[in-house]
Amino acid sequence: MGLTSSAEKSYVGQDNRSESRFGYCLNVVSDGIELTTANISMRGAQLCCPLMRYKGFQSNCRADHVRLGLKVPQTNKPVMVVAAVRYANGCDDEMLIGVEFLEFEHKDRETWEQFIRSIGLERRQVN
Repeated sequence: MGLTSSAEKSYVGQDNRSESRFGYCLNVVSDGIELTTANISMRGAQLCCPLMRYKGFQSNCRADHVRLGLKVPQTNKPVMVVAAVRYANGCDDEMLIGVEFLEFEHKDRETWEQFIRSIGLERRQVN
């Protein structure tokens, strides 16, 4: 597994984002590893992973791709998505992990897009 630091891996910076991102805390599961989001957008998220769980998260990644279950409010099941890991940086006692969504399962993309649109109406964009 080869997660690399943001200095070693290029990704779209906030000045080049085509989608708004919002500060929002969601519970996320990756093969039994529990995480949360710091911010979310239509196309990705920043995950918060306690350092003690990071090795487990790394082992869930296959070629810098990971399967995530995002627990969206008012849904019966998590939104399932395969995401590409774009960066992983240490911050105090956790890792901040940027992911780009690649492929949603079934109609989960529709659920996710509706959720993002709904919070976009009630929340301010993260700078």
